[in-house]
Amino acid sequence: MTSTPPPPSMDFLRAELDQEVSLQEKRAESLATRGQILLIFVGVLVSVVRNIDDASVVQQCSMWVAATAGVLIIVSLFVSAGSTLDVGALWNVYSVKPEDESKLAVFATRLALLQNNRGRLRNQHVLHVIALVMLAASLGLLISGTV
Repeated sequence: MTSTPPPPSMDFLRAELDQEVSLQEKRAESLATRGQILLIFVGVLVSVVRNIDDASVVQQCSMWVAATAGVLIIVSLFVSAGSTLDVGALWNVYSVKPEDESKLAVFATRLALLQNNRGRLRNQHVLHVIALVMLAASLGLLISGTV
């Protein structure tokens, strides 16, 4: 049985995929850092309101809005990119197959994982934006409740 040879541009495509995966990893790290910073702001806002002895209803609403934003940020941590190749499964299936067929299969798998992770990172970004808007609203409530 003959296998389909990889396209002549396979090396170029693999280099582009490697670059895209690298950029995606950097974006995932950036989103994780942003999530940690947003969680710090949540903690500050919640602590400020908790330490006000006679917090108004508006200030207490501020605390709950910030806490809800914190929950969204925590949820975003579980949505982050994390899919990788299962090298053991690849070995089990492709160690006995022709090299060209294995290269194509690995490339297709990496491409599918990249697309899956792209969607997950987009969802994580959306959750961060919603949490950021909620934190701004929480800060607005805190200030308006003080005046």
